[in-house]
Amino acid sequence: TNTNGYFNLAVGYKSLYKNTGNNNIGVGAYSLTNSTTGGSNLAIGYNSTQVLATGSFNVGVGDQSLSAITDGNYNVALGVIAGSTLTSGSSNILIGNNVQTPTTTSSSTLNIGNLIYGDLTSAKKLGINTNAPAATLDIKGVGTTTNYALIIRNSSSTATVAVQDNGNFGIGTTSPTSKLQVVGLPTYADNTTALAGGLTAGAFYRTSTGVLMVTY
Repeated sequence: TNTNGYFNLAVGYKSLYKNTGNNNIGVGAYSLTNSTTGGSNLAIGYNSTQVLATGSFNVGVGDQSLSAITDGNYNVALGVIAGSTLTSGSSNILIGNNVQTPTTTSSSTLNIGNLIYGDLTSAKKLGINTNAPAATLDIKGVGTTTNYALIIRNSSSTATVAVQDNGNFGIGTTSPTSKLQVVGLPTYADNTTALAGGLTAGAFYRTSTGVLMVTY
């Protein structure tokens, strides 16, 4: 029974059952059941944010979302069982069914569909297919040499740069056969003709016999 607090809304069996805080909304059986002094929490769904006691500004939408967290603030979990293993931590964003944080006490992490992950601390790192990004952008391939870790397309949707899972890097080709393969370099006889043709210092070209050259 809500014994204290104001501007609270409870809909469902034992929703906000122990609440003494303010501005909480619980919709669904056992939503925010154990919330005591926390405020401005939103829980929609069965068992959503059930055991949260003192945290504030949390959002759980979906059955059993944030169901194990006991304290923490500013967490957002959207999806069935989203964030259900998190026991404490703050400022996590979880979107998708059964998406979780890297550990049970993580803070400042992002997980979208178990595909896109983020470190939301001052490091500001984003990972695709890896939940431990080691750089501003960290992309993990799917594990075969015929699949790609990265493809860049131009405005016509033509692939211009490709990185295969085995580390082969292609420019102008999506099927690089070595660690670096460049297709489409202009052909000139020498440096003079290359400069006359519009290349500037540092640009690459090839001769008619296939020798790689750099303008100077």
